[in-house]
Amino acid sequence: MTVAADPNLSRYVTRRKSRGATILATTSGRIGLLLSAVVIAVLIAGLVRGNPNSVHIALRLHAPSLRYPFGTDEFGRDELARIGYGGLTSLSAAALVLIIATAAALVLGTVAGLLGGLLDLVIARTVDVLLAVPTIVLALAVIGALGPGFVHLVLALSVAYIAWFTRMARAFALASRRRDDVTAARLAGVSWLRVVCSHVLPDVSTRLWVVSTLALGDIIISIAGLSFLGLGIQPPAAEWGAMLQQSLDSFVQAPWLLVIPGLTIIVTVAAVNLIADALREMNPQ
Repeated sequence: MTVAADPNLSRYVTRRKSRGATILATTSGRIGLLLSAVVIAVLIAGLVRGNPNSVHIALRLHAPSLRYPFGTDEFGRDELARIGYGGLTSLSAAALVLIIATAAALVLGTVAGLLGGLLDLVIARTVDVLLAVPTIVLALAVIGALGPGFVHLVLALSVAYIAWFTRMARAFALASRRRDDVTAARLAGVSWLRVVCSHVLPDVSTRLWVVSTLALGDIIISIAGLSFLGLGIQPPAAEWGAMLQQSLDSFVQAPWLLVIPGLTIIVTVAAVNLIADALREMNPQ
């Protein structure tokens, strides 16, 4: 007995194969992966160096050498170790912000787009108000109310990015609601819950994830900027933005303390943006 192939499954498998090849087929994808490999190598090298807060006054402001590839700071702390642990802190905070904001926006945007009515009006107007305030200003307001620190930094930036992601999720949900397969499922008597879970949410979540990755570079910069201002992750914890701020007093004697964290942020953000651009080409809206 011959079983007919499912055309939907065939299209899905073909699309997955093409997506897997696209990220390496694009110039931005290849460069992004190369820069990501460099950043990951630096982070791993820093993490295996040991305690980033170990003080050696006799080695303060030691220039980059074979023993200390990135030199030491004003307290004799290994700069490579601090770059590694600082990257772990910064990227962990950025990932948490992205996950929290995307998950909340997925729920709010999908509910608003599918249910409509008063609930949609309330969510849409609230999003408009939040979007009227610049992201960094909104984050500053939340941190001003809660105080600095890792948890408060993540919460502040999550609130700031939820509004933007919610607007996108709502637009995607409205578009999905008008798709032929959703209409056919409803005419066939399929419940709204099943339609949402099997047709709407997978499409909205995929498209929203692509859009949210485009903001990851901005999130990393926001974390570094707030920490640079003393409103984010607090010393002595290693964090790229805080390391930049601490390097200002010793910049003349030890310029590597400013150059290396700054260059690390630039390369990381460039890698993230290039990969996000490749993902956007893989998932055209």
